Amino acid sequence: METATELNVSGTLVAEAVEKIASAQPALLNDAEALASVTEQAIILNKAIKGDLTETSMALVGVMESQFRR
Repeated sequence: METATELNVSGTLVAEAVEKIASAQPALLNDAEALASVTEQAIILNKAIKGDLTETSMALVGVMESQFRR
């Protein structure tokens, strides 16, 4: 998995993040590039704050939803 290598994380972690983000924002399933980008950003943010990936992913998706509603 290219994203895992680039971010120096396990493929399992990337798959977990993809699953959580896609379940919270199913529209991303129609655009693999967008899903990969959001996943990458969630992992980067999570590494920076040393937080829980689920919480980080949901927070990022929540911000995206509020931006798209405008």
